[in-house]
Amino acid sequence: MCFAVAGCSSKSEIAARKAVEAAALLEQGLYPAARLAAIKATTERDDVPDYWRLLGRAELQNGNLAGAYAAYGRVIELDPTDAESLQMLADIALRAGRMREAVKAADQMLALQPTLTRPRLVKGIAALTGNDDKTAERLADEIIAIDAADEVGKVLKARVLGRRNDFAAAVAMLDNATTGRSELVLTTLVELYRSSGDGDKFAASLRELNTKVPSDERLLDLAAAEYKLDRPDVARRTILAALGARSDDVALHDKLFVFISEYDPTLFDDAPASLPPKAGVALRLLAARVLLERQKPDRAKAVLDPLIGPGTPPDVWSVYATALDAAGEPGAEPIVTRILAADESNGDAMLLRSAFARRRGDIPAALRDAQQVVREEPDNVQAKLAVVAAYRARGDRGRVRQLFEEMLQKHPASTIALRAYLGFLSETKDMARVQSLLQAFTFVNPARIDGWKIRQQFCANSTCARDSALGLA
Repeated sequence: MCFAVAGCSSKSEIAARKAVEAAALLEQGLYPAARLAAIKATTERDDVPDYWRLLGRAELQNGNLAGAYAAYGRVIELDPTDAESLQMLADIALRAGRMREAVKAADQMLALQPTLTRPRLVKGIAALTGNDDKTAERLADEIIAIDAADEVGKVLKARVLGRRNDFAAAVAMLDNATTGRSELVLTTLVELYRSSGDGDKFAASLRELNTKVPSDERLLDLAAAEYKLDRPDVARRTILAALGARSDDVALHDKLFVFISEYDPTLFDDAPASLPPKAGVALRLLAARVLLERQKPDRAKAVLDPLIGPGTPPDVWSVYATALDAAGEPGAEPIVTRILAADESNGDAMLLRSAFARRRGDIPAALRDAQQVVREEPDNVQAKLAVVAAYRARGDRGRVRQLFEEMLQKHPASTIALRAYLGFLSETKDMARVQSLLQAFTFVNPARIDGWKIRQQFCANSTCARDSALGLA
């Protein structure tokens, strides 16, 4: 029996220790371990609301909405008057799109404290989501009546007004919402100006929002807005400033490459002369990649020449070797050999070696390298195109078509894959598939300007030409 064993602890003591441990782990940001400790606490004592609250917090931090909802639900079973847990239930249900449960929890809160504004906001968002604008507006008015300075109430009201296309009233509501311009207000203003078509104010509010809360998506949205306002110089300064501030951010470089290819493909056509005198590695690499995409390998090589020498990093050598090879100059194969001797899994170098093998007629070797890169980098479109190129060299058109179709299913926004497939379809004279493919691409990616430009190039009738012109407007 427990009392006969030295050091034996009761369930309550074990649960209390685990709860303290879970709280400490949450503070340290060790969320998986905190979750396990909280589960242990609730297993030992399932009738203590505090332990279930801890588990709810841990589940939320681990991204498990269902687990968090269940934990806070248990708190309410034990204590139906726990306003904090009711609010968490409402918020989690809202995030999960379970509007009925969100409204139910909000109603429970209002039954306990009728003057609360937060549950009214939950109900208002649920109403707006369900296209019940009348209810949403009534709830927004109630929030404002309870607290005239309540920002979220005015944002809710502005959204309703925006849905009615009364943009002037919506913006006026937010101008009076707060002495400052919070992230919430700015986000709503951005949406209102976007919907109203006011490009200047959209760009201005988006710039302010991105200054307050930076994100790559906002940065690219802002640059796109400046291009659409016919202010390419402003857009270019926006892009280059971000690149300069985050010169080592590979993910940003990839996004900028795609963005420039879509909105400003001629940006680097005059490089290296058009580059700043002290252009760094990041800018030169980006320019070289864009120039290679535009089939200007001589300029790409010239852009990278100042970087070549002792200590040149492998990513620069890889792009430089690609430029040499595309320009028909010698020296690419020895560079690739050196890169792979130092790092046998370098994907860029392996793709170049695959291209060399394909040109020699060694299709098995070409496939082996390309397929290895695809296995290690399943989202690498260039690697998948290298696999396709090997099968094209083999003459297996059925397999090529299958791989292209799979690629565009996996990467429906990739204009690189799209252009390559269109080239193959044109070669095989399958123009019916060309038209259906472009129609599907622009339907799935209506905001992609380069997609509409490509479709316009292949238009075979007046309807296609009209649709393309509208897409580019």
